[in-house]
Formats: sequence, structure tokens, C-alpha cells
Amino acid sequence: YFSATKMKWLLEAGVLDTATSPSLCTIDTWLLWSLSGASDGGVYLTEPSNASRTMLMDLDTLDWSSAMTALFDVPPATLADIRPSTTNFATVSGEVVPELAGVPITGVLGDQQAALFGQACFSPGMIKATYGTGAFVLANAGDSSPGVFDGLITSVAWDLGAFGPAAYCVEGSAFVAGAGVQWLRDELGFIEESQDLEALATSVASSEGVTFVPAFTGLGSPFWRSDARGSITGLSHGSKRAHVARALLEALAFQVRAMTEALGVAGIELGRGDGYVDAAPGDQQSPRGRAQRLARSDRAWGGDRRGTRDRRVALARAVGRTLEVRSTLQSRGPDLRRPRLRSLAASVPARVK
Repeated sequence: YFSATKMKWLLEAGVLDTATSPSLCTIDTWLLWSLSGASDGGVYLTEPSNASRTMLMDLDTLDWSSAMTALFDVPPATLADIRPSTTNFATVSGEVVPELAGVPITGVLGDQQAALFGQACFSPGMIKATYGTGAFVLANAGDSSPGVFDGLITSVAWDLGAFGPAAYCVEGSAFVAGAGVQWLRDELGFIEESQDLEALATSVASSEGVTFVPAFTGLGSPFWRSDARGSITGLSHGSKRAHVARALLEALAFQVRAMTEALGVAGIELGRGDGYVDAAPGDQQSPRGRAQRLARSDRAWGGDRRGTRDRRVALARAVGRTLEVRSTLQSRGPDLRRPRLRSLAASVPARVK
């Protein structure tokens, strides 16, 4: 998952033996180097949110750790220098992208940390959950390294350099989210288009005992079982495509629930917003409405009605946290008069459908 072991393998396999300037880097460094001219004057730098995902950076000093580079036998000279995330890194080379010649590159972040920043999670405890190929939950952990937590990953969120202190985050990672929808679509032919899944899943009141474990590439946080494999269990003669589709959607919610619970066990107090959707709480087309509709499935909670209301509320809140950016933007009042911010706020629910 982290790149230090891959770097060690490349060195031991002799892949870099013939290189005139052997270098080992993460994707941000390669992009920066390529955009700024590559072998013709390209800039070879990185920043803490990406460097912290190599296992080679000291989270306290925000520099390469001599102990970790020695442990993995990675020569520090092969690594890019670390700069704050908001550094004026370079300018785009006209030889690479003529249309952007001379445009300065002034910000670099890892993808999930960029999502945390983009959803305005600037205060400790603010959390975002994004669903793409996988599902990733990040909580802002403040401006000092929070330590290590069982089943979760501690990283640097960003280093604002001259604009502010570094911030840290704690992350939970589920490897399959949208990839599960794609599998039902492309491999099993359950649906023609991805957006058809919701209608299929909600055509039944529950999964009727069907359980979907989308561990196609193992289980991520908080289980970390690379040997786990996906399964569909609980099938009966009455099971239909709709029950399997619903079981998958429930599984995606359960994965996020497992990660938010792990954050709670770690003692990280999670914030949440109020009024994160414009629609009324019972609006069936709103993201909150969909969360409530999913939470009504008794089977989703093992068929036990005891404490069902509390569990429904917990699930609705867990899904609703993905929309916390709306309350953050709304709290800024006049700023929302700017068309781009207003458009961003309006688009958030669609992004987490």
C-alpha cells in the first residue's frame, strides 16, 4: 500500500543499476517533473501529503527519516526534496504543454488529502467520505501528529507553508465502492448503466438475507486482511438481482460505518454539520432521504428491531457526513453569492449518489 517496499524491490532487482541519475518518487513528483520540462530542466520535488505515504517520511519533522530510509535501504539521494504543499514549485514548460506555457504550479496534494481540503474540512474532527473506485474516510486531526491508531492510517493532510501550519489526518480506506457497482454492471450484467443500480436496489424492501462482502482485493480499514476475498452469501431460491444489488449498496454503507466507528474508538471526536441538504429530512430524492431509506432495512441491522431507531440515525449521520461541506459553505454567508461557490455547494449531493 505504501511505496517504500516497492522502492526496496526495485533497488534489489537492479532496475536502476544502469540509470545515470537513479530516482525514486511518488506520482506527484513525476507529474511535476514532467510538466516542468522532464529531462530538460524538470523540477524534482515533492510535498508532505504524498511523502507521508511512502513510510519514509518523519511525520514530526516533515523530512525524510534516516531510520526508515536505512531500514528499507533506500538512498536519500534518490528521493525528491520535500517542500510545503503551497510552494511555488515550478512553471509549466511550453515544450510539454504549449497552451499552459509559463503557468505557475503552486499547489500539490495527494488525492484524498485534496478532497479533505476541497470539502473545507479545516478544523480538527471534520470528516469527509468520498466514493470512487474505493471509499475513503479522512478526519482532520489537527496541527500535531496524533499518533498511530489500530486499523487506520495517520498521514499529513497538507502543509500550508507561509499560509499556515501543517495539518494531519487519520484515514480509513475501503478498496471497493464504485468498483463493486462496475462489477455488477460489466461482469454480471445486472444493469446497463451505473445509475440504474439505485432503482434496482430499492425495488425490494430488504436484501432478504443476502450479504455482499466486496473484498475483491482484500479488506482495507479497519480490518487490513489482504487474504480476504469477496463473497455473496445468504442466497435462497427466492433471491433476485435486486436483492444482490441492495446487499452491495448496504455493504458500501457498512464499510464507511466500520471506518467511522474505528475513528471513534481511536478517540477522534468527529464533527458533523446541520442542514447539509436543502431538502426536507424526509425528501426521498435527497441524499439524506436515501440514507434514511437505506437505514429502514431491518435486514441491514441483522433483522433485530431492538435499538433500530438509534441504528438508523447512526447510519443516516454516517452517510450524511459526506455532505458536511454544504454546511461549511453555507456558514460563510456572503461568499455563497459567488456563482462558483454556489454551484459547488449545489453539486455536492450529486457527487455522492
